Amino acid sequence: ERRTYDMTDPAIVGRAGFGVIDHVGRAVCHQPDGTSVEGWGLFEHGALGRHDPSGFPDWLTVAP
Repeated sequence: ERRTYDMTDPAIVGRAGFGVIDHVGRAVCHQPDGTSVEGWGLFEHGALGRHDPSGFPDWLTVAP
């Protein structure tokens, strides 16, 4: 499903600093008996919020 957003709308632009990135992951586990099991999954991660050790003091700070 496609969505179009007005990036000049302050309500939309205020959300742009927060994002989640999705990756499809595949893993193969090899067992001691020689058999293998394959699995697929979705790995999601995002950056949101302050993290003082990295120098991000507030919710909207981004890396240089």
